[in-house]
Amino acid sequence: MAIDHLNRIVTPFAAPQVRTVSQATTQVDGNAIYVATATEEPVGLFITEAGDSATALSLTLAPRHIPPRADYYPHWTQRSAASIVEPMRLFGQTFTAGILERIRG
Repeated sequence: MAIDHLNRIVTPFAAPQVRTVSQATTQVDGNAIYVATATEEPVGLFITEAGDSATALSLTLAPRHIPPRADYYPHWTQRSAASIVEPMRLFGQTFTAGILERIRG
């Protein structure tokens, strides 16, 4: 992600909704999201279909002093978004369970 430039992410959602607590600005236009930041702080985004949070993409963007980017992932579709998110959710649960198991010792 480029600092001080507009960056574009084309999503698999017809009407994406973005949630973030980052200081970056976001704007939705069709199925694309535009993101901009002026700092090197990572930008965390959750992207869902508007009105349907069952499927979400979680992105962490690392801003750098590089030219602006336009990212399009042709393999992303509404169906593939679900297939990406479900294993990530399961991995997160497995990973968290493993950490808790080690802490409890």
